Amino acid sequence: MAFEMGISQKAYSDIENSKVKINLEILTKISDILEIKPSDICNISHKCGTDDEYEDKYQGLLEYMKKNNISIPKEFL
Repeated sequence: MAFEMGISQKAYSDIENSKVKINLEILTKISDILEIKPSDICNISHKCGTDDEYEDKYQGLLEYMKKNNISIPKEFL
């Protein structure tokens, strides 16, 4: 996984052990490698909050982006 992400094993270990906060870039790389949606990763991670809490925030963000004519990559829909 570290090799495919283009980072060191230590850097990936830090991600796995929650020593590094996952940002959108990291989340997207991991989801691309695993061929899943980024939201699938958050659904299994306690760091993303409860499912309902995450879903509300996700839907709110999508609404905001649509209202402000911000393009939404298809992998996030």
